Amino acid sequence: LRRLRMDANADCDLFYIAEWALTAPLPEGWTEHSDASGNEFYYNAVTGVSTYEHPLDEQYRTYYRQIKSKNEKDAKHASVRQQLSMNA
Repeated sequence: LRRLRMDANADCDLFYIAEWALTAPLPEGWTEHSDASGNEFYYNAVTGVSTYEHPLDEQYRTYYRQIKSKNEKDAKHASVRQQLSMNA
């Protein structure tokens, strides 16, 4: 959850995205390693890039933010519709 910056209480309906991120395979060209302290990092031999963040984490964070935003807008619209129907 922390990797995707999700709120454990507010985002429980979106945990499936965290599961996808945690089980995502590495993209082609990336390998997983451990540094001297035992921390995992990822290395791309083609580009020479190394990172402590899974190479797909930003894609999953973006997807999470999009879905969360859509859900919030949908809830707001539903609330407005409910208020309008009560006033009619």
